[in-house]
Amino acid sequence: MASFCADNRDVACFLVTKHSWKGKYRRIFSIGSLAISTYNPSTLEITNQWLYEDFVMIKPAPHSGPGPEEFVIHVRSKRKSDTMRFSSEHAQQILTETLAYQPKFADAQPCCTKFTGYKHDWSDRRVPVILQLSASSLDQVDSRQVVIASYKYKDIRQIIKMHEYPGGFVVEVGDQRRRHLFAAEKCDELIGQLRRLACENIGLAIPLAKETLNLDGFTQTRLGLCSRDEQVTSYVEFKVQKFSQRQDYPVRRLLCLSEKCIVERDPASYAVICARPLKSVVCLTRDEKDPQKFTVEYDMGDSRSYAAAERDLLLASLLDGARASGNHEVFVLGRRYERSLRILPHGFLLDEESESQCMRHVISPPPGLKRYDLIRRFNANIPYNGLTYSISQEGFFTENKGKLIVGCLESVLAEVYSVDDVDSVWKCESQLQCLHRLFASKSGFQAFTAVPGIREKLGNLVVGMLHRSNETVDHATVEMLCSLMQPMHANYELRLEQLNKQSLLCTPQFVEHLLELVVKHVERGTGALVIASMLDFLTYAVCAPYSETTAGDIFDSILEMVAARGRSFYRLFQSPSMTIVKGAGMVMRAIIEESTVETSKQMQTLSLTEGAFLRHLHLALLSVGRDLRVLTNKQLSGHLISLWIADNNAALDLLARCLPRGLLDYLDSLEKPNINEADLLVTRNNLEMAAAESKQSAFMEQVQHVQVTLEAKLDQLLQHWNLERKLNFLQKKEDKTQRPVVLRKRRQRVKSSVNWKMFCHQFGNDHCKADLIWNEKTREEFRRSVEDELRLLEQEKELSPPDVPISWNHTEFQTRYPSLADEVKIGDYYLRLLLQESEATATPIHNPGEFFNSVYHRFLLSAKSEMRCLCLKAMAVTYGRHHITIGSFPDSKYVVNMLAKCTNAAERDHLILLLSKLALNKENVRELICAGALPLLVDLAVLAHLHVNRAKVHGQIQSNLLEASNNGEDDGTPEWYYTDKDGQRQGPISFGRMKKLYDEKKIFERTQIWAQGIDQWTALSAVPQFRWTVCCQGGSSSLYNFTELSTLILDLLVQMCLFFPSRDENDCVVRPLPQVKRNLSDPVLLYQIVQLLLTYDPAIVQRVASLLLLVMQDNPFLSRLYLSGVFFFILMYNGSNVLPIARFLHYTHMKQAFRSAVAKSEFVSHSVLSPLLPEAAIFYLEEYGAEKYAQVFLGEFDNPEIIWNTEMRRHLIERIALHVSDFSNRLPSNVKAVYQYCPIPIVDYPQLDEELFCHVYYLRHLCNKQRFPDWPIRDPVPFLRACLAAWLNEINRKAPAMSLEEACNTLGLPSDETTWKDSSVVRRAYFKLAQKYHPDKNPEGREMFEQINCAYEMLSSSVAWASLTPDIQRIVLCLQAQSIVYSRHGEELAPYKYAGYGQLIRTIDLESKDDALFASGGGALLSAAVELCHCTLQSSALNAEQLRRDAGLEALQSAFDRCVPVISLGSKEEDMPVQVCIHTLHCFA
Repeated sequence: MASFCADNRDVACFLVTKHSWKGKYRRIFSIGSLAISTYNPSTLEITNQWLYEDFVMIKPAPHSGPGPEEFVIHVRSKRKSDTMRFSSEHAQQILTETLAYQPKFADAQPCCTKFTGYKHDWSDRRVPVILQLSASSLDQVDSRQVVIASYKYKDIRQIIKMHEYPGGFVVEVGDQRRRHLFAAEKCDELIGQLRRLACENIGLAIPLAKETLNLDGFTQTRLGLCSRDEQVTSYVEFKVQKFSQRQDYPVRRLLCLSEKCIVERDPASYAVICARPLKSVVCLTRDEKDPQKFTVEYDMGDSRSYAAAERDLLLASLLDGARASGNHEVFVLGRRYERSLRILPHGFLLDEESESQCMRHVISPPPGLKRYDLIRRFNANIPYNGLTYSISQEGFFTENKGKLIVGCLESVLAEVYSVDDVDSVWKCESQLQCLHRLFASKSGFQAFTAVPGIREKLGNLVVGMLHRSNETVDHATVEMLCSLMQPMHANYELRLEQLNKQSLLCTPQFVEHLLELVVKHVERGTGALVIASMLDFLTYAVCAPYSETTAGDIFDSILEMVAARGRSFYRLFQSPSMTIVKGAGMVMRAIIEESTVETSKQMQTLSLTEGAFLRHLHLALLSVGRDLRVLTNKQLSGHLISLWIADNNAALDLLARCLPRGLLDYLDSLEKPNINEADLLVTRNNLEMAAAESKQSAFMEQVQHVQVTLEAKLDQLLQHWNLERKLNFLQKKEDKTQRPVVLRKRRQRVKSSVNWKMFCHQFGNDHCKADLIWNEKTREEFRRSVEDELRLLEQEKELSPPDVPISWNHTEFQTRYPSLADEVKIGDYYLRLLLQESEATATPIHNPGEFFNSVYHRFLLSAKSEMRCLCLKAMAVTYGRHHITIGSFPDSKYVVNMLAKCTNAAERDHLILLLSKLALNKENVRELICAGALPLLVDLAVLAHLHVNRAKVHGQIQSNLLEASNNGEDDGTPEWYYTDKDGQRQGPISFGRMKKLYDEKKIFERTQIWAQGIDQWTALSAVPQFRWTVCCQGGSSSLYNFTELSTLILDLLVQMCLFFPSRDENDCVVRPLPQVKRNLSDPVLLYQIVQLLLTYDPAIVQRVASLLLLVMQDNPFLSRLYLSGVFFFILMYNGSNVLPIARFLHYTHMKQAFRSAVAKSEFVSHSVLSPLLPEAAIFYLEEYGAEKYAQVFLGEFDNPEIIWNTEMRRHLIERIALHVSDFSNRLPSNVKAVYQYCPIPIVDYPQLDEELFCHVYYLRHLCNKQRFPDWPIRDPVPFLRACLAAWLNEINRKAPAMSLEEACNTLGLPSDETTWKDSSVVRRAYFKLAQKYHPDKNPEGREMFEQINCAYEMLSSSVAWASLTPDIQRIVLCLQAQSIVYSRHGEELAPYKYAGYGQLIRTIDLESKDDALFASGGGALLSAAVELCHCTLQSSALNAEQLRRDAGLEALQSAFDRCVPVISLGSKEEDMPVQVCIHTLHCFA
């Protein structure tokens, strides 16, 4: 038997195929510390071994075609050389590992070539190095001649040359394309030799990149595929000490975890030193002797060693991060990782035969080997997440594999290691990790409950392991149990998961023992890995969706046991490991949601006392990063907070003290945030899986039936098999009556009713609203407040004795926001922003009544005017939005008193603003009326006369143009009287002069003054016109100018009137008249409101018109309204918003105690507008209503019903302005001056001089058939009668009712033409007599007053000098109009006999005998008369008889005889004689 070197230790092993003359054999090729060996993989016996001194060389063999690469070794054996050939998919790695020992080979010659150069390191420094080319790698040697880094040729992906960097080249290493920049003087020579050695020794052609790279490009891509920002943005960082060959002592580093990478940073500069993908981590080893030291093993064969104070916390986070990134094969070891036991490189899996062979070795260890050694070898080659070829499939060979797995399980479970054994901890850990790998397979998972004895053996093993009280063993034990709780293989069955859980958790003592592990390590502050695994275990037991497969009684029992240890679990939230915090959070969520109400309440209370609430509030709102683990923990923390505040007043109060009310309102919002966020806490859908299993069961029954039939047919072929073995290759048939999977129904006894997603979304947004100012500053202040409190709580716990429990003083914690200290805040609202908001985007006010009262209280206590104004405006805004909720305000009358005493313009305006909002409540309006608000408001409203530009009439100019004048340019009219220092009364003087006297200190606030409109002599400061101009305080800070103030007051008065309509719901007139309208009807107030029309401001005029309409509806005073001059003032307005004016005119113009003596019709004589507007306009207003009339008044209309244009409107305004000019100029000097009514002369419109208005039509337009061929005629019968009357009136013109002499005598004027044609003389005479006989002053003078009005109208109108002779053209229009109405409405007029034949026949007779009949322009009357005869005869036979009786036929004959002789062949149809003859013939026909 050959002897082999006993001191040789395997360093790296590979599964290869040996080629010999006998054939191909599978061998394990081992590179050892002293020799190269080959093993038989079936027996693990050494088949060959060559010491390095006998080993000559190894090199790649020429290879072509598909298949594994080959390599050749040359050895010396008994003084002769031998050559052997092998093949492997990993030939390059084998060559690399072997050539590392080349210096020990026989006849070895030094082949290392060295180049001096520099390494460009992570800090952008050029570090001197020696670059050494060995047989298999490029080595980096430092000044100590120590190899500090090796870049194996097999790992070099390409070489890139640098430009603008002398001698620079980049080596790109590994699948992650990590780049290293070097510089050497002999750069090209180095690269050439490197590529040659790689080709000769490894069989690898290293490419040289065609494109060069600059330094910036290298800096940006130094980390290869890990160079992107998201790859190196970490979510957790740990301070570590790194052990490296580069330094003789450990260096400080930050070990950071991102979503996909493990990143090493420099703590001083935070620069990235290196980054490796988490998927490249093979395992994590924790040094049992040094509690701070650990190593990270990577798949390329390298490792990094560190030391950290919180090592196990770091490892737990690293383990969770690697698994979350998709690396499910990573695991933790308590000893050095034995890479030499693995027969394939990392990343490659064994084939099915090799995998089975590993299990056979465990079952039956080869001679000379212990089962523990085979378990280690099994663990090294089988992935941590289970066997690769263990998926159960119905077939001939699957049963053998299943039995093999079960046999391996039984063998491993049978191993028992003595506590006294020095290596017992490592052996126990290997045993448990082997079981983990077996249970992770489907057959192993099923075997736990299906195979008798497995459960009992495992239970005994676990109990024994836990009694060792060793962290390494505890962690391995819990990890193994987790593989039984949650299947790790694909296509698992929920039924098996249910069975395993029921078997594993059925003993309460066992679960309690596991829970005590958590309690013990929490109290000690150790065992982070154990705790993390235990939290995974509990997650699979009680957390949805995994808990749906846990039996109900077991589930409730575990919840109670965990809740009993609630304080320990809540302490886990203080852990810096996100893994532990997440696991504890998942368990707590399950307890609160699904435990009893009492238990849930206890957990809610503990969340506060243990400070967990604050920690999760920080996590849920202040976590940064888009890493999935960060987002998952953030989502979980938000869910926990929403559960902790459910029906928990203490928690809600805490939130209210920490965060603004406006932000917390989003918790109750029904709106969904506009974000796409997946539910990261739901990992699977059990319901869908259970449904799929039910479908699969029916299918499997059919498959099993086919298999049994096949078995019977193959019975003879299987005679040499044992019967039991023959039948066992199929799994035992399931009972067809087996019940389907029944999932435990989740309970939600405590439900979250808050919209946490919306709240969290809005927390991250900036807000600037009345109830919420939230921005980066406030978020930072909140962060500092929470973090400071957490830090303080942690310090208190560290300083307190271990046996003294600490409870967080949550009742006093409050977040203060210094950045908002300057904001005026009352309740939950910032007044500045509340007042800036528009109605459309206004912030809702919670409990507006309480807020309104709080602001009112602050107003009463404030001494500063600015603060008082701010409060008044806030009260106004609040009441305006919530007046229904707030109701009546008992102190409304006191607001009126404050206004009466106010001397500050800003406060005045804000008080009126408040009153305007208080007027939205009917009870408040009553209080305001009783408090005397109306006179105060009207006095303030008329101040608008001091602000706006008004129309000024230049009477000396014939055009009478209206021009805007600046009231400040002159002193105004003399209106004011005052008492001087000597007690003498002076005046009258103008308002401007009064202001100058005040400025000169000649008059003062207490000086007694008087003017028209003021009842008695009054102190100057008590007169509003002076109080708010010369005596005013704070005028520059006023909220409104006088026009805006007047507008607001008018709106207020309108609102007050709306509450008290003039008619009730049954349309009955309300009497007595409502008080507000009764008060406003008083001439003292009413005339002042009316005179606001003379401001000509659109906003004021519109509101005055609306207010007057409201006040005057069914008002007994309506008939005397015209005495205020309102109809003059309102028609002077030249704006476009005339609809309110039209509505006012439509309602009032016919209801005035007014009769026109010169009106042409009875209807028009009753309208107060008859002297002002054309008759047609009055008819149009009455007929069509306000809306259409408003359109006409603004437009250009020229049709049979209305003739109106801009020029006519301008003419009207000029005439009225001239009439009232004496008064309007007084108002800027005395805003309370009262207008004395004087009738206006009739306004004549030149545009209507040639028009004849009859009924409701202008006959000239109606008879114009070219322009208006089919203009509709309303009421043809009345229209015909009106035409007949107009015809007769024109023929028989009469003098006016009062002669010119009588009119002059009535007014006491001489009758000479010079006197009565002077309008100013007539107007003065009228005023003198009107004041004497006005019914208000002289009840006995009504009759005389009416005669005076009639005489004034007579002398002021054109009637006095009008012609009294008939107009032929007007008669023609009357006849043509009758013809038109008969031609269009003959059937309607047929029942009526035409009444004008007598005059018509006389007209025909006279015209036919006229000598000028055929003169130019003559004959129009005859033609119209004959045409009318024809039209009347066509309408009715009664008319023919009447015409015959009245000798009409003879008249027609006479006209016909007169016209026929002048007709010739050259005559045209439109000629008058032709027309007369045609119509005559039609009459006879």
